[in-house]
Amino acid sequence: FKNIFKLEPGTYLSYKNGTIETARYWNPTVGSAPASKEEAKEQIRSLMRDSVKRQMISERPVGVFLSGGIDSTAILGLATEVAQKPLDTFTVGFNIGGDKFNADLRLARETSAYYKTNHHELIISGADVLKHLSDVIYHMDEPVANATQVATYLLSQFARKDVVVALGGDGGDELFGGYERYRLSAMVSFYQSKIPLRTLSIFGAFMKKIPGEFGKEVEKMMVPAGAPRLLSFMAQKESDIARMLRANKANVTPIFFEKYFRPLNPDVENALMWADLRSWLPDESLVRSDKLSMAFALEQRVPILDHRLVELSLSIPSKWKMQGKEKKSLFKSAIQEYIPPHLLNEPKRGWFSPASEWLRYDLKSFAEEVFTPSFAPDTEEWLNFPEIRTMFYDHIERRSYHMNLLWAVLTFQLWYRRFFT
Repeated sequence: FKNIFKLEPGTYLSYKNGTIETARYWNPTVGSAPASKEEAKEQIRSLMRDSVKRQMISERPVGVFLSGGIDSTAILGLATEVAQKPLDTFTVGFNIGGDKFNADLRLARETSAYYKTNHHELIISGADVLKHLSDVIYHMDEPVANATQVATYLLSQFARKDVVVALGGDGGDELFGGYERYRLSAMVSFYQSKIPLRTLSIFGAFMKKIPGEFGKEVEKMMVPAGAPRLLSFMAQKESDIARMLRANKANVTPIFFEKYFRPLNPDVENALMWADLRSWLPDESLVRSDKLSMAFALEQRVPILDHRLVELSLSIPSKWKMQGKEKKSLFKSAIQEYIPPHLLNEPKRGWFSPASEWLRYDLKSFAEEVFTPSFAPDTEEWLNFPEIRTMFYDHIERRSYHMNLLWAVLTFQLWYRRFFT
């Protein structure tokens, strides 16, 4: 990996006469905001139609990765309008977990019937994960930890039997305010504009003791805008990370501030969305979908991330994107004609896998082996395996929840062993 570098987003590389040069071909610009919400909605509709139409161009079959959400559903509706024939759609589900992990499967089935697609469903098990996890980490190249990776990998293999291009719904939440953290941040920004931070801190220290989600929401009121607020939503607990690591801890807040929040956008929630567009999307979400689909020579295209839609979203005030407790309200309104009735009142769901149960059952013996110093020699320099194993057994016995951190260690160990031993 020495002297191997990533090409920055929005740049190209040229090699000539022994010289490598890189140049930026696109840097997002923030134009004037639309004059009204209605104008913003019309621009979103127009660009969505044109983007899907462009990305449907292919000499080989095109399908759609269909979830239970509105983004992939809107893309399917627009693509069906362009193709004027039934399209192939693909959805993945799990053999355990009920509706908690398979709501997408159920809703996609209903959406498929609405649009009369040739629908294909793939059900995967913990045994499938155990069989393919090492290969998935090989194809990822980087130690990016996400428990849905095997599902993406197997769905891509499954879809490649019928299509060579698949449209996906990535980007809608980051562009138009679809995550709960943006709504909570808007609430925090409102209170911080009315009450001094010191007063909020005193109030929050008392109120955060309230059990349940309300206490967690109040705790965010003490967090200033920018990198600290993003990390309060996205980062794991420092105390848990410290247990797992032997090496000195690094303060990542200045790194995030310098890279994603300088200068700080006065529209705090748009700043969070913009940071996600430059960090979470290219370094986790898109790298996962791109590498795991291309493992089977399947090209995944993402129409919502058309550069014109990105620039439009940056110009739209965040207060238009979210309406009270309703996230992504402007976008939903703009593409409502493509959303079937059964989805209109469905709550926002993330896409999760039953990884906690996999660790407790199908992957338990394997994880016990991975969480030892002998599995990948040298990693003991950084990882505190006695603590990791304690957290693992606390998790599988349901004394505490550590799935995300345990999956990160599992991924790192497998990655290190594959590439360095």
